[in-house]
This record gives sequence, C-alpha cells and structure tokens, in this order.
Amino acid sequence: MSTLQSPTSDSTIHTPSASSASDPSTADFTPAGNTISLAPTAPAAPRTYTPAQSSISLNASTQSSHSPRPSTPAPTSASYTPPPYTSYPPFYTLQPNATTRSRQLSLWSSYILSYTRSQTPRIFRLNLSSALETPLFHNRTISRRLGERDARTVLDWMASRDGGTRIEWIGSGKGKSGAREQSACWVFWKTPAEWGDAIYNWVDATGQKGSILTLYELRQGDTVQSQEWAGMDVELLRKVLDGLVFGDDHGAGVKFS
Repeated sequence: MSTLQSPTSDSTIHTPSASSASDPSTADFTPAGNTISLAPTAPAAPRTYTPAQSSISLNASTQSSHSPRPSTPAPTSASYTPPPYTSYPPFYTLQPNATTRSRQLSLWSSYILSYTRSQTPRIFRLNLSSALETPLFHNRTISRRLGERDARTVLDWMASRDGGTRIEWIGSGKGKSGAREQSACWVFWKTPAEWGDAIYNWVDATGQKGSILTLYELRQGDTVQSQEWAGMDVELLRKVLDGLVFGDDHGAGVKFS
C-alpha cells in the first residue's frame, strides 16, 4: 500500500506507474523532491469516453488549448466516466510547486471542459457557487472537494492566455473580503470562433444561406436538436453571432450570406 507524506514546498505528486504506462493523463507529473504517492481509494472505473480536449501534454512548457475536435460526438452525462486522476485525493489540493501546479491546472482544465460538454443538458454557463456542490468539484466517493478559493484559481488560470482562454468570467459580486468577484463564467469547450464556424457550416450544409434565422430557431429549433450548440444560452449565442463577419444581424434573427 502506498503511503501519504505531508507535502512541503517541494511536494510532488506521483501517480501509480501502471496507470502512467496506460494513460498519459495519470502519468507522473512532478519534479524530484518529497513525494506524495497516489493510490486510488478504489479501483478506477474504465473510461468509456476520452474527449479530444483531455489529451493534454504533461510537459511543463506546453500550453494546453484543450480544443475539442468538431467531429467528436459529445456523450450524454449517463455515459460519462471521470478521468482516473480524479480518484486521487491530492488532486483536490493545489500543489505549491510551480511545475506540479501547472500540470495540475492543465488536468483540472481538461476535466472541467470534458465534464461540462458531457452533461445533459450541456453546460455553457458555470455558476461557481452551485458548481462547488456538484461532482465536478466534490468527489463524494473519496470525500474530497476543491474549495472555492482553489476552484477560482483554476478558473482564473483557464481564463488566462496560459490556460488557453477556455472560460470567460461574467457578472460580478462581492466576496467575503468585500472585493468584487465574478460569480459565473462561460465555459468554452468550443471557442466562440469554433462555434461560429460550426453554425455557419450547418447553415451552409442545410441550404439556409440567405434566410433569416431567429435566435430561437438556432437554439431550440427542431433542426438543431442534434447539434452541440442546441440549448446554448442566448447571451453566449449573441456573442458567437457577433463574431460572424459573414452574417447580418436582423434584430431577433440573423441572415447568413
């Protein structure tokens, strides 16, 4: 049985070598130093879905974009199995070593993107306060959770250039210190530009160029129910459409040319 040693400023995380050989996302991702040997509290369930965006490099110099491939079908929440590394208790404590933390943030970003994409309905807007009580941040199986401050650190990194700008904070509020803090964010498991391309290609493929499509038709129409943007928040859809230089705004609708 592996042992857990109290971390210091040089604390490191090692995943089991067997997992490292079979899954890059559970590979050893720390420098030399004192170690926290990770052993899952229960055998990790086999993965039934590996989203394209979760295939990240564990090299510290790599900037992960987590861009999912448009051709990858999105699973439903019933078929989603969390990555094995979410079964390791130290995953829920941000590590002090800079190299270790960078890789840990990449894994958190990959997990958040795949989780929000896989849910039914899909999650485009993440409310931090309510998300803290969901399986995304709270693993009840091993009685571990990511606290609000650390979750905000993860999301701030995802909003940065280093994190590939995979979320965008919206709204505002006051934290416990009285400072203004954003309370919700858009989650870009596809970037606005990628959504714009997907919508335009669908309009072109369905022969609707030159037609005026309402926001309702683009979000909830019968013909879009099989598309990944079905049910997208109106505010995010407007943001996507604003970036379409090849579309004309017609109030409640848009004309694609």
